Amino acid sequence: MAKRRTTRILTFADAVNIQTLIIQGEMQHSIAALYGVNQGRISEINTEKRHRGSHTEALRRLFP
Repeated sequence: MAKRRTTRILTFADAVNIQTLIIQGEMQHSIAALYGVNQGRISEINTEKRHRGSHTEALRRLFP
């Protein structure tokens, strides 16, 4: 029997951390590997198609 892949669901907190890494210059493929997800999920967070407001929150935390 073939193993099923488990899908990791990225939370808003994950999205804020991902946005922080993107702002700091980390490459999307590296972030995807760190979180164990497809690079497309990181792109969706970067463009805020998922977790709208995460970029603003990341900026707020980086530059209080």
